[in-house]
Amino acid sequence: MLYYLDCFGLAIFALIGVLQFKEKGTGWVGGLLYALLTALGGGTLRDCMLGQFPVFWMRHSQSLWLTLGAAVLALLYVHYSRSPKLDKLWLLDTLGLAVFIVSGTQVALAAQVSLSMSVLMGLVTAMGGGLLRDALGSRQPFIFKEQSYVVAACFGGLVYAAASLRLNGQLAEVTAIVATLAIRWGSRAWSQHRDFRDRRQPLERQSRQALYQNVISR
Repeated sequence: MLYYLDCFGLAIFALIGVLQFKEKGTGWVGGLLYALLTALGGGTLRDCMLGQFPVFWMRHSQSLWLTLGAAVLALLYVHYSRSPKLDKLWLLDTLGLAVFIVSGTQVALAAQVSLSMSVLMGLVTAMGGGLLRDALGSRQPFIFKEQSYVVAACFGGLVYAAASLRLNGQLAEVTAIVATLAIRWGSRAWSQHRDFRDRRQPLERQSRQALYQNVISR
């Protein structure tokens, strides 16, 4: 199951890389580069840090071809669609994050590194590509703006590392993915509630002031 979810994560991260290319206004080659960095960069960094060569997309070339295919389709969609419907992309991005944190931690555990280093490798897998993409585009790293992203990734990695000691493989994977999704979605819901409350308070204050002025005028 994790293999298919991992493929899905590669496709989603490739799409996110293409969207960054659209904001920068670079050419198609730049779009492919952004997609490759976002989808494959984290896993490449992880394999280099673990000393696993050739890196995963050279051992399993389907990862590279899947990312390229998804990037080309995303480029075509963004180019020919006047108003692409991408408002729900964060849902897919969150699932990609959950899958990559689990797969990265899993690879590190299989390399027989410590639990703490395994979680760190999961973080590198999930966020390393995005950091490389932002560095290439001279952008502020996304983790500075989306701190809940880091919290959810850390929590998911810790849950998987702990669950893998007690549960069978697939159950540990599902548990960690659900935990990551719950933290990310919960944080987003709280952020939306807080924004709504902050927008409502000035209106309530104005209403009270208007009511007070009406009472005084009488």
